[in-house]
Amino acid sequence: MTDVVDSDLVELSRGPVRGVVSRWGASLVGLAIDGRHLVEPVVGTPRPPLAAGATLVPWPNRVAGSAWSSGGRTLRLEATEPDTGHALHGLLHDVRWDVGRRSADAVTLVARIRQAPGYPFDLDVAVEHRLTADGVEVRCTTTNVAAAGRAPVAVGAHPYLRCGRTPVEDLVVTIEAGAALDLDDEGIPRGAFGTAGTPYDLHDGVAVRDVVPHACFTGLAARQGTFRHVLADPVGGGRTTLWADEEFGYAQLFVTDRMPGRRTAIAIEPMTAPPDALRSGHGLRWVGAGQSWSVRWGIDGHAPDVV
Repeated sequence: MTDVVDSDLVELSRGPVRGVVSRWGASLVGLAIDGRHLVEPVVGTPRPPLAAGATLVPWPNRVAGSAWSSGGRTLRLEATEPDTGHALHGLLHDVRWDVGRRSADAVTLVARIRQAPGYPFDLDVAVEHRLTADGVEVRCTTTNVAAAGRAPVAVGAHPYLRCGRTPVEDLVVTIEAGAALDLDDEGIPRGAFGTAGTPYDLHDGVAVRDVVPHACFTGLAARQGTFRHVLADPVGGGRTTLWADEEFGYAQLFVTDRMPGRRTAIAIEPMTAPPDALRSGHGLRWVGAGQSWSVRWGIDGHAPDVV
């Protein structure tokens, strides 16, 4: 087992389930059942590439122009997407988190935000990755530790999914969403539209090679209190399911050829708020002083012989 004092990686095990969490970004960088991968394994890199598996807090996705307003003030964040000048993926996706609680099948990583440039709030964040019989459950808890005042918070995650050894472009993705956001060329929403009869309708499953490669969905269909997004092998019959509680009203789809060593990689990102939420206010949770907010998501794997 990896020595978490000296390593950036924490290895987890529970029977046939194995997981790897990177302290950089509290990122899920490995998950497999009996050697069948459910996420892209990226443990051979110093830091997870393309925000692989990262926790996105206190906002997911982008803040346009890295500037927003709060309390009558214009606040300027660090621009972390050089090509656009936007602030990307929150404040902790490229930070080395500390190890809190640790067991064979679970780890809690913790990080702090203290009056960051453009985000004048004080948060403690804890992310627990706990293996289950079918995969992993992730719980993110954000606490406003300020003496007074509310803090705007949104949470997301950036896992790249796999379904065993089948090439990603041959898999079928299903997202039951009634609407999609109209994203401009820089990924900023300019409105919304219904998915029915459009290339964004993934209710019945669409091959990864044929999907719109960068899209954000909402109007998600909940089943027993969770949203479920599926990546399936149409030939072998296995499937990987990303589930999220009902706080995660948005799902970002990102298909790329830039993942090192892969021809195609697909991220399905559960998000509690849409892109540019600090500016629009949509989906933000205002956490009061001394209060905490917890959300849950996870990944389950189903073998080919499981119906």
